[in-house]
Amino acid sequence: MSQVTLDKRISTIFSHPTLPAQNENGRTLLNQYANSKHLQSLDLFDAAGQAVLPGTPEAQPGIQLLLQRANRGETVVVLQQVSLSGLLAHSQPQWSLVVMMPANPQHTGTLMASQALDTLLAQDISQRAGTQVLFCMQNQVLGATELDLMPSDVNADNKLCPDQDTETLDIAQKSYFLQFRSVRLTQQTVDSPALRLATVEPLYVFKTHPQYSILLLIGTGLFILALGIILYTFFVSVLLIRPLRRLQAHAQVLVTQTTGVQMGLSRANELTMLAQSYQLLHEAQSNESQALLDQMSNLLIMSDALMSTLNLEQLLGEFVSRMGHIMKVRHVSLLLYGRESIAPWAVSQWSDTTEDTEAQAFPQPESPVTVYIDPDNDITMAVTKKMAAIPNPRSNTPSAKRAAVRARVPAQSTTIQAARIPNHALRELDMTLARMAIQRQKIVYGEDITTIYQKRQETWARLALEAGYSSAVAVPLLLQDQAIGAFILYTEKAYPISRSDTFLLSSASLQTSMAIENALLFAEVKDKNAALERANHLKSQFLANVTHELRTPLHSIISYGALILEGFVDGTLTAEQEQHIQFMVGRAEDLSHLVDDMLDLSKIEADRIEVKLEPLQLATSLTAVLEQVRPLANNKELQLQLEIPETLPMVAADGHRLRQIVINLVSNAIKFTEKGGVTVRCLHFKDHGMVQIAVTDTGIGISPAALDYIFEAFRQADGSTTRRFGVQGLA
Repeated sequence: MSQVTLDKRISTIFSHPTLPAQNENGRTLLNQYANSKHLQSLDLFDAAGQAVLPGTPEAQPGIQLLLQRANRGETVVVLQQVSLSGLLAHSQPQWSLVVMMPANPQHTGTLMASQALDTLLAQDISQRAGTQVLFCMQNQVLGATELDLMPSDVNADNKLCPDQDTETLDIAQKSYFLQFRSVRLTQQTVDSPALRLATVEPLYVFKTHPQYSILLLIGTGLFILALGIILYTFFVSVLLIRPLRRLQAHAQVLVTQTTGVQMGLSRANELTMLAQSYQLLHEAQSNESQALLDQMSNLLIMSDALMSTLNLEQLLGEFVSRMGHIMKVRHVSLLLYGRESIAPWAVSQWSDTTEDTEAQAFPQPESPVTVYIDPDNDITMAVTKKMAAIPNPRSNTPSAKRAAVRARVPAQSTTIQAARIPNHALRELDMTLARMAIQRQKIVYGEDITTIYQKRQETWARLALEAGYSSAVAVPLLLQDQAIGAFILYTEKAYPISRSDTFLLSSASLQTSMAIENALLFAEVKDKNAALERANHLKSQFLANVTHELRTPLHSIISYGALILEGFVDGTLTAEQEQHIQFMVGRAEDLSHLVDDMLDLSKIEADRIEVKLEPLQLATSLTAVLEQVRPLANNKELQLQLEIPETLPMVAADGHRLRQIVINLVSNAIKFTEKGGVTVRCLHFKDHGMVQIAVTDTGIGISPAALDYIFEAFRQADGSTTRRFGVQGLA
């Protein structure tokens, strides 16, 4: 349009608007410009808004205002709905893009161009933008480069101008992706609606080109099938067959190690080969598991037998015999060492000399079991704090070792030695392997002694071969991380040691060590109990002798004192002399009572006290007792009472012992009571046929903590009472 405004012929038209020739030339000129620019119309208006050339439609009122703005030098752009008439009045409304600008630099008129918003404009924009476009106005498609997107009966149900920014449409077996955007021109008026412009991108799906889709589907299927065959072949040949062969090789190795049988299987069929290998492996493992279960069962039986045996000699013989049968070996040796001793103080050996044994858990073989214990060796062991110093057997007191030597011979034993260990029992091979296990505190073994001797030329290997052994296992006996000995197992053939064997041997070692500790502790406790019993017996004899020897001089002192006080001696006593003699007689009587109490105690401990039952009238007996001790109560101004039912029947009791007990209880009550009194109360329990005699006082009482020991000999609730009240704790 800027090119049109610069054309001088346009200015000529405004100079001579009334000339017909000029008007015809002007219309032709505008039509040429309109056709070249693909415009719908191109018209000229004067400053008053009137059409300059004939055939120009009159401007509507709204356009008049816009023409005035353009006449003032502005460029005005507006989207205008075109009114249709005639048969097209009922069709969809059409929109045009109207641009108005000054027709010449002198602003003597206005040039107005109108462009229809239709498919032609969409194609023009598409060529310039390089993409398919569609534009809408008020949810109405005005133009589109894809004819399928134009409104028709086919796509009448599709909403081609949605409110959202993106939309996917399926029309006529085609799919389109639309991306919308609202567009406003720079000089467009504010009240003019915006244009909805969308870029259109076709989506290719199977139904877009059905003939190609079928071919594509077939090709894809063939490709996937070929790829699957290749992958299957790869997985089967590389990832399946190779692992199967490796598993088969491992299975052969395991079967060979377990059973010692070499496998020879065909390699034609890997699955069959693997199945056979695992079948053999399963059988081998089942046999091994059953053997392990049998060993553990035998170990539990042996543990029970050892824990129930407290005789050391029987324990050692039982262990080597059972261990030999459990492990199925040729020879078992057990050696026990002291803390710092070089030679063992106990040796136990078992040998299997039978060729055929009965199939049972623990058969009773005729093979010899020998146990040797040295009573003169030092067996001091630091297995526990209590066993820090086991009595030395050199003393006169019998010890655990002497008791073990004198113990009864086990059923299996054929040779029991009570003297020093003979030289033939101290085998150099046993002591060498035992020292190795004790020093390392670990299981040491030689699976093939022949190979070991050929490579290392070791002394113990030579000794083992000379004795006819092909393998050996030495297991330390540990208690609290300290070695107390070891046991050694020998076989005639090479024997590979497995984890189950080491576990079994370790468990047997721990159980045996604990059993040995229990046997030694039992022997020690037994010796100490015997010593305590002898000491207690000597104490009882001493008390009996002392009391017997003291009674005679005490009775003499009491008798002579009584004679002097009664006047059977020449001369007259002064009051002071009589008081001294009475004091002497009183103290002698107290000492006599103490001697009697000690004598009664010795009789009770010796279980020689006699009880003579007789019918008693408690009222009479207790009244006599209270009258006997009443002077003691009167001296301290204490009340002495007897509470007894009148209907109380006679009782069967030892009258002397009853009076003795009541006198002791009442005397003690009076001694420990400063104020108040003492009450003797009798209670009759008819349901049980018994009578209870209770002595209560208002004295110092007995604390609850002292109730546990006050009935022990020479014990009192408070040691200070001995000094305050002069009692011995025997009442």
